[in-house]
Amino acid sequence: MQAQRALPVDFNLLVGLKRQLADKYLTLSGELLKTNQLRNAERLMRRANTLISSINS
Repeated sequence: MQAQRALPVDFNLLVGLKRQLADKYLTLSGELLKTNQLRNAERLMRRANTLISSINS
């Protein structure tokens, strides 16, 4: 991803988009847990955690 490397890590728009995406992943994973789709929910939680970790580092 060449474009991502060109942007600073703390670029506000990028950070905001990562937060929004992580939030959507967590919301959808909650819905999947309600319907016992555990593997898909777990996968989305891992993606959200990865995004949140990239924001915090």
